[in-house]
Amino acid sequence: MDGRMEFCDRCGCPAALAETESTHHTSEGLVRYRRCGCGHRWVQVLAFAEAPGRLPLGSGRSGRSGG
Repeated sequence: MDGRMEFCDRCGCPAALAETESTHHTSEGLVRYRRCGCGHRWVQVLAFAEAPGRLPLGSGRSGRSGG
């Protein structure tokens, strides 16, 4: 299973409806532990470029002003 899982492997329910049990920041992105209503659990891995609200490294937005 990867970060792009769309449906539960056990019951076929959309993964978007699964509960996020916990989210952890890593040096490369986010790791989420998810659980479907049927009880099936999986790990979702999101790289910084895929994580919501994150900018990819080297995007040129450092938060600094000046010239």
